[in-house]
Amino acid sequence: MCNEKEVKIGVLLPMTGYWPIGKTSASAITIAVDRINQDHTLLPGYNVSFLWNDSMCLAAEGLNQAVEFRISGVDAIIGDGCDIICEPAAILAASWNLPMVSWGCESSKLSEKSIYQTFARTVGSFTKMGDLFLSVFRYFKWKSIGILASTESIWQLAMSGLMKDFLENDIDIRYLHTLSPGHVLVTEREEFKSTLLLAKEKARIFVMLCYGGDMRALMLNALDLGMLNGDFAFLTVNLLPSAAVGNNTFMGNDGRDAEATLAFRGILSIHVREPTTTLWKSFKQKVRDKMNAFPFHIKLDDSEQVEVYAGAIYDAIYLYANALNETLAAGGSKRDGRAIVKRMLNREFEGASGKVRIDSSGDREPDYSLKCERDLGGGRTRPPQDKPRCGWDRELCLEEEKQAARIVNVVIGASISGVVVLAFMFFIIIRKLRYEADLAENMTWKIIFEDIKMKEEGRQETKPQGMLSFKFNNLITHNLSAGPSSPFTHRAMRRSDGAPSASSDHDDNTVHVSTNIGEYHGQTVVIKRLRKRSIQLTREVLIELKQVRDLSHENLNPFIGACIESPNILLVWSYCKKGSLQDVLSNDENKIDYAFKLSMSIDIAAGMKYLHNSPVKLHGNLASSHCMIDSHWVVNITDWGLNNFKAGQEKVDCGATKMYADLLWTAPEHINLSKVEREGLSQKADVYSYGIILQEIATRSKPFTDCPLGPKGRIDAVVTPFK
Repeated sequence: MCNEKEVKIGVLLPMTGYWPIGKTSASAITIAVDRINQDHTLLPGYNVSFLWNDSMCLAAEGLNQAVEFRISGVDAIIGDGCDIICEPAAILAASWNLPMVSWGCESSKLSEKSIYQTFARTVGSFTKMGDLFLSVFRYFKWKSIGILASTESIWQLAMSGLMKDFLENDIDIRYLHTLSPGHVLVTEREEFKSTLLLAKEKARIFVMLCYGGDMRALMLNALDLGMLNGDFAFLTVNLLPSAAVGNNTFMGNDGRDAEATLAFRGILSIHVREPTTTLWKSFKQKVRDKMNAFPFHIKLDDSEQVEVYAGAIYDAIYLYANALNETLAAGGSKRDGRAIVKRMLNREFEGASGKVRIDSSGDREPDYSLKCERDLGGGRTRPPQDKPRCGWDRELCLEEEKQAARIVNVVIGASISGVVVLAFMFFIIIRKLRYEADLAENMTWKIIFEDIKMKEEGRQETKPQGMLSFKFNNLITHNLSAGPSSPFTHRAMRRSDGAPSASSDHDDNTVHVSTNIGEYHGQTVVIKRLRKRSIQLTREVLIELKQVRDLSHENLNPFIGACIESPNILLVWSYCKKGSLQDVLSNDENKIDYAFKLSMSIDIAAGMKYLHNSPVKLHGNLASSHCMIDSHWVVNITDWGLNNFKAGQEKVDCGATKMYADLLWTAPEHINLSKVEREGLSQKADVYSYGIILQEIATRSKPFTDCPLGPKGRIDAVVTPFK
């Protein structure tokens, strides 16, 4: 094969050292490269190969390997996962105009595009983690904490960012201590116990910023000191469960693995959210299997888990391949790192680790979660307090001081009550003004009409069986493949053979809505045109738009934004490839078993539960046609919220049959027979609509099919009520 048809990547990852994550994740490289080479639409005419080196998570070793890659003529560097390597190596990569995509470096410095011009990453920055810590503190009502942080640069950067967030939110940092990592200074391991002895007298809630080996040493010392009795809480970041095993750390086999595992149960760990889908589980198993194959030949023990970083490695290679493919298609060069990385920015795709969104700085938008055990220590299930019951100086237990405090409170209470009231009123006013200003100024939902590219209109095609076809009010006909778009299956309940699929015909199952398919910023979207020529952005409408834009749930179809440029009043939603639940159920050729029906029912219930508990409160027009199915066969509820935005549309005469048919999902108490329309909204009505959908799923028929009456007769009978 000619050299110009070869794409060679160099992968940096630590296989040894104090964070040997490559031992359980490296085969993700092989999986990604194999997929790219097998995909004839991705880098056609090119063969992708790779080199890999053990960075040991050491700056000198990592930089040496990066230079070796450069000498070997690699076209891109994938890695590393350690900031101490990424920061200097990314500067070198920029000077070489070589693309570098990290799968694990989280330093906030790397977001500076003026310096790191050819750098991107499939993980987020540590600085975006502060909000989650604050949410945990508020939930448990913790206002004072202690911080223990390693002297390593990544943890010092994380500590600085978190301290800023904590102090700005009135979190009292009662104790702060930096410690040298145990793998560097053996003497520091002996200092861990004395550090904790002092710390326990200053704080009860600890944020611990260090790698797994140091966490193991600290938690074993905490166990020895009786600090795991439920009176203390320990929070950390990205703790790997495998660190409980001594041989996986600098501590070696000390015979305390069982104790370390017990100690780890009481830790609250904030980490990148790990998917729970069958797709992810299948990927992890494939990584485990291929670790024992060429070129790694590492057999994993049962105690060694494949971490989410394996998905980030895969996603980094796949992100690079797609950006390179577009660069070459545009006539660019595979050696133009700046041009390639530019195509990675503001990009979204489905990766092995879930949905990957890369922002304008080349950082992945992170999705963090809190991992914890219900047993927080000492067999307790209730969280500890942030101070002792009697206070740090036992002041709360001294009756004399309590009496004196009461007297002082009575004396000064009257004099300061007015000040307190005024301060409170001032706070409320400022808070309200800030909220109103945010409503008026923060319009991230606003879409410019020129940015929307409509798909071809007025075209109608006939696809063979096995294709999914929708009709959108005679505006367009859009045909979509019902087969899976990736080599992975979605979940155990979903069929793995590509079914179900659906095709609609000119019958009652045809979906008629004022909707287009289009493209917005490279993303396929559904565009709903409202029957109104203008809209007034009242406070109620702005609140609605903010609420809907802020909601996110795996069973709610994401709201992209709205266009308010007269006469183009549009709502833009994420596009679901498989169509609606109504279409899938109406196709008799689909083989839908009980497990699949149950899965769809659970998806809808989960989405509606989240919606009912959100500021949006309810759907108001729930029907099987508003339950869309994405490329992984997950049900996404759409067209929710924005009732004030949608109000005041021109009425269109669709015929009596259609008008009555649209009411089949509506609760009887909300049907106005005199006007043949829906009136009022309620959560109970959503529950009724959900029941109708369950009947559709169970019987695979339209509502009230066993009733011989037409749509009007069925509605009359239901309102009467139906007997």
